[in-house]
Amino acid sequence: MFDRYFEQINTQFNDYSYKCLRCGKEFDRNDTKGMIAHMREHALAFYNTIRKVIPPEGWDCKIFIGGCFERGVGSSFRAMGHAHNMTTKPAWKANFGWICLRAIKRLGEHEIIDNKDGTVDVRVIKPSHTLKHEYAHILAPNQGHTETWAKRLKELGANTKEYRRRYAWGNKYSTKTGKKFKRVK
Repeated sequence: MFDRYFEQINTQFNDYSYKCLRCGKEFDRNDTKGMIAHMREHALAFYNTIRKVIPPEGWDCKIFIGGCFERGVGSSFRAMGHAHNMTTKPAWKANFGWICLRAIKRLGEHEIIDNKDGTVDVRVIKPSHTLKHEYAHILAPNQGHTETWAKRLKELGANTKEYRRRYAWGNKYSTKTGKKFKRVK
């Protein structure tokens, strides 16, 4: 896990420790919590320099990386990302259209554009499956993982087979009632 961020260095008596590849800070080999916290500090520092994320051409949404835009960089949530797609309450309607991702790797293929003021812009070239999944929620307001949402996801070119197995609308029988119902094509 740490190979991308830390280099193993040998110390006295055939022992070893780790050194951060970005800043050179050294850690004891048993200090995994400290190394994880250090990686998080680097990530937060980078996410704070992002001025804007440019979505793929034709997409009408705003993208936030590094947490949730409502709570700021470093805020945490369980999933890889989520979309603000509810319009049933005034407070939710004000935030409609935002996609929040925990990490930049969830964008898919992207390029980082350096600005002269120390900030960066990130342009999405080829969206990941996660980003398509969240954008489908924007295209299907007030919907969860429903048939309408699945149709929007399919229009974006994503594979919906995984969701057909996971959610009741893709199975022969409803997971809630156990009764047979019409299959979605």
